Amino acid sequence: MANEDKEKTEGTKKRLTLTDSRAVRASLCRLARQYHNGQIPDVKIRNLTYILNSILGADKFINVESELTSKFEQLERLVSGQGGTVIDPKDIDSPYAQNLKKQLDNERKINEDLQADILEMKRQLAGIRADSGEGIDI
Repeated sequence: MANEDKEKTEGTKKRLTLTDSRAVRASLCRLARQYHNGQIPDVKIRNLTYILNSILGADKFINVESELTSKFEQLERLVSGQGGTVIDPKDIDSPYAQNLKKQLDNERKINEDLQADILEMKRQLAGIRADSGEGIDI
């Protein structure tokens, strides 16, 4: 009963807003101002500060963990060859990027030619073996 009268005489008490980290920081700032004005006792401000800092720490840990997890997954995709190439849009028209593209196209052409030559040599080798009778059991 005495507490109810005390609350009525002090006016409406504001609740601590804990919906997100920004609101928690705002509540912490409000409590600091109230403590500075002598409206909150030492023990109460210490306990509330500890609680609010714990909430902020947990929120920060969750955000950092999710960010690190997404970066780790991106690195795994790049290492496994699933990430694709990341090209900065402003570098697409640079002479260096165009030169690299030409080199890549030339290397692809050379690779295709070599693959075709290897297949042709395998066919010839198979023909020579068939003519000489190698690989045929009598």
